[in-house]
Amino acid sequence: MINIFTNPLASQFPIDASALPVYEFSHQSADYDVMQSLGLLMFDNNKLSDLNTQLMNPKTSVNEMKGILKSFLPSLDSFDRILKAAEQSPTQDELLQNWIISIQTIHTKLLQTLQKVGLEPIDSIGKPIDLNCHEVVEYRKTQDYPHNTVIDEVSRGYLFKGETLREARVIVACN
Repeated sequence: MINIFTNPLASQFPIDASALPVYEFSHQSADYDVMQSLGLLMFDNNKLSDLNTQLMNPKTSVNEMKGILKSFLPSLDSFDRILKAAEQSPTQDELLQNWIISIQTIHTKLLQTLQKVGLEPIDSIGKPIDLNCHEVVEYRKTQDYPHNTVIDEVSRGYLFKGETLREARVIVACN
């Protein structure tokens, strides 16, 4: 296991090592999903370290980079799930809100780092369906949006150097 304080990404993603109070949540708690997702995301520390090492290696080919980035997409999905759950959480707890702000900051910095090597999220919501970069998982009857417009994402899609790396899984308006 890699010590998080010697992680090569530590300079880009500083971690405050001060002790924090421990929270216990029941499975019925509105914050349980957020806390469970946060815990799972922490296990991705080794992946972050490996990703950094491989992406910064000038000998890594484009195909190798695609494979590396594809293997890391579930971690980006974890960030998306945490942030979506946090938006829907009714809590006003200051510590939890500070954690969420920290997660948003780390997510933004990580995406900016990945954009430097050519990874771009696909902007889907509110756009017409494009089967080159969207996988439709549900059609939803609604009059609130034009027909064949993406109204929600189940999972975000990504481009690598302008080419679809993973299609966005989307919900599309049908009227």
